[in-house]
Amino acid sequence: MLFKIGGCFNAISEKMSGKRRMLTLKEKIDIVKTYDKKKLNVRNLSKRFNIGKTQAAVKRNFIKPMGLNIDKFCYDWFVKARNKGIPLSGPLIRAKTKDIAQTLEYKNFSVSSRWLEKFRKRRNITFKVFISGEAESVNSGDVKSFLNKMTSLIKDYSSKNIFNADETDLFFRALPDKTLTFKREKCTGGKLSKERLTILHCVNMNGEKERLLVIGKSKNRRAFKNINVNNLPVVWKSNRKAWMTSAIMAEWLKDFDRRIGAERRKILLFLKMRVLIPKTFN
Repeated sequence: MLFKIGGCFNAISEKMSGKRRMLTLKEKIDIVKTYDKKKLNVRNLSKRFNIGKTQAAVKRNFIKPMGLNIDKFCYDWFVKARNKGIPLSGPLIRAKTKDIAQTLEYKNFSVSSRWLEKFRKRRNITFKVFISGEAESVNSGDVKSFLNKMTSLIKDYSSKNIFNADETDLFFRALPDKTLTFKREKCTGGKLSKERLTILHCVNMNGEKERLLVIGKSKNRRAFKNINVNNLPVVWKSNRKAWMTSAIMAEWLKDFDRRIGAERRKILLFLKMRVLIPKTFN
């Protein structure tokens, strides 16, 4: 036999000078613990916590007490988080649910992916994207043509001498672009943070990686105080927009060419960039 108060935990209140007020999470947990341990009936429960009898209702044959209590508190937290526009992922919900179970002193409760799926269905929750980007269109004919040429391109090179280099943007202050939310909720996000780093990755077919080239806005960031940037585990460059420029790319290529040449290696480098390399570079 289980109880619910006011239909849901958000509706729990006390009689205080004729006024209704919302109980804190701690007070709600105390009520749950008291019921589980002392098995008070509706009358004694209402007297003990000074709530109306109509607020203390009995509900039978739903789910186990442990699961019902966790479900209610998790839902309460979920609603508050979504009201604040906070993106919520499955792992985040499971982590919060685990904290709630520990707070309720349920030591054997398993927050599995199956539990999360059932919770989503019970609460009419779905997964939505609220920040969408533009995907580059890819010509399937070009892809097929390139793959056909690949065999002949790499036949004279060993795997350690076949490299691929590409750049990516790291928006390190941007929020996730997907969230679990109610099906009826209009899913909109705030303005995407544009603060970023540009990172160039280079790796060969054996999985051997070159040092990352990282481009930021500041030459001497506050975090670099008393630090020689040349001793960083990455190659640090900077410009006002933290973009890859032809000068930075040419400098990186020349340094890469010198190191490979010193080892007397002949390599094949696949390079996809968004900058033009000066014609003077050979």
